[in-house]
Amino acid sequence: MRAYAGLTTSDDAESRAARAVADLERAGGFERENLLVMTTTGSGWVDPAAVDSFEYLGNGDSATVAMQYSYLPSWLSYLVDQSKARQAGRELFDAVCDTWSKLPQDRRARACS
Repeated sequence: MRAYAGLTTSDDAESRAARAVADLERAGGFERENLLVMTTTGSGWVDPAAVDSFEYLGNGDSATVAMQYSYLPSWLSYLVDQSKARQAGRELFDAVCDTWSKLPQDRRARACS
């Protein structure tokens, strides 16, 4: 199960993160055994080999969530505004952990630890 929020989802990182988490919840991502918060490249690309490996090692009982933070390639985004990548990662991780931490301990995926 994969959830993703692109730049057109919302104008700010906090709202995009909330939308990604809502999609993750709706699709049952928090009910999986393993949960991965994945960072993207500047333009929003997610390395399929990394996600495929995570899913394989979790025997398919996994969920991945990611969000785009720029239209620019990573190297250019880094030169123009380094804070966007950090902010997007932090917002998404915090939003996932906030929802995850409210679940009963016996129903939590391995995440946020």
